[in-house]
Amino acid sequence: MERLISLLGYFAMLLVAWLISGDRRRFPWRVVVVGTVLQFALALVILRTAPGAAVFAAIGTAFRWVSDLSDVGSRFVFGERFLEHPFAFKVLPTIVFFSSLAA
Repeated sequence: MERLISLLGYFAMLLVAWLISGDRRRFPWRVVVVGTVLQFALALVILRTAPGAAVFAAIGTAFRWVSDLSDVGSRFVFGERFLEHPFAFKVLPTIVFFSSLAA
């Protein structure tokens, strides 16, 4: 049932995108179809193959390591009290940290 709801949600979002499109006749259906196929192909690689799962597990480990570094930096800047206000002292510094990595 959950998969059906997700599938209906996907098509509902496509319908909304098409409805609010400025020129419905020029809606990029090919881009939508290719993107959907690529998404499912990537999901199959990640979920159904051991190498795909291993690569994404390694990526997850790397991001956890960087997140832990962000915690160390937050603790250095804000002290031990940063855990009392998780959004202000955990989420926002993490966003800033990852943004600086991406820049």
